[in-house]
Amino acid sequence: MFGCFDDLNNEQLFYLIRTESPKVIALSLDQLVESRKMDILKRFNGDVKHNVIIELANLTDIPLEGIVNIAQELKKKGPFLPGPKEFTRGGAKSIASLLNQMGLEESEQYLYQISQDDPELYTEVKKYFLSFDDLLEMPSHLMTKFWKNPDIDVAVYTIWFRGYRGGSREAWPQDLLTDKRVTHYWDDQDIIGTWFANQGKNIGFEARDGIFLWDAFLLFSRDSIWEEYPDNLNTGSSPVMSSIKLLQESLLGMYQ
Repeated sequence: MFGCFDDLNNEQLFYLIRTESPKVIALSLDQLVESRKMDILKRFNGDVKHNVIIELANLTDIPLEGIVNIAQELKKKGPFLPGPKEFTRGGAKSIASLLNQMGLEESEQYLYQISQDDPELYTEVKKYFLSFDDLLEMPSHLMTKFWKNPDIDVAVYTIWFRGYRGGSREAWPQDLLTDKRVTHYWDDQDIIGTWFANQGKNIGFEARDGIFLWDAFLLFSRDSIWEEYPDNLNTGSSPVMSSIKLLQESLLGMYQ
């Protein structure tokens, strides 16, 4: 009767039942495994949580017909919930994405202000934002090792495709990623993005829309093996331009 709960994540389920009576909330939570039950229960305030816990002891008082009606009403509300992939809540990664679209002077001003107002947030933003000063201040031995040494043991596979905007093979920017360690592929039928999106849970990195993986990087460890799908994912992120700092740090960490 409550099978629709299986298609909802914990946050969606909380929003589905949060305005219901404590008895309905208790009945809903009782259909879940303990880990989900506790995660959702702790989202309620103290009074509601207390009442729900009390009602858990009285669920036998609800007749079968009442349980069926409750299940049907909750199922009707489900389609009106936002999908888990349809919204974000900003955070450091969103800030870094905005900074990457600003001019150098403006982005540095915002970054400085963040460092003064919220040092912890500044630290998180810097994981995704690579400024011009970061490049200049990179230790010389690392600069030499990664930017000037063409023989470092790393393989890069770049997939170009038509995508949502109808790109073409002719529009492929030939002057990008010219390093000899980079192998380029043209995916004329957009197969790769769909395949990686379908394998997201197995690989450990899911596409933003759950349908097609694009504008993303996946960094696998040196001992990764590709059987049904590649294993040992070190880091993955999207979009690429707002994740350069993270990619840099992850790559450095693999070879230090």
